[in-house]
Amino acid sequence: MRKKLHLIRNEGRGAQILILERGRIVEYGDRQGLANNPNSHFAQLLQTGLTDVLV
Repeated sequence: MRKKLHLIRNEGRGAQILILERGRIVEYGDRQGLANNPNSHFAQLLQTGLTDVLV
């Protein structure tokens, strides 16, 4: 299933991650927290080698 990833930057808060699947939000949170959670969609995307796209 295709997912869309959006990085939201707020001054002083760091990066927030928003992942959409079929137009619905399936995950939202801070970059570090999601990256450290092996069950998150974001961590799974990082493991598949998409780090070049997400940086």
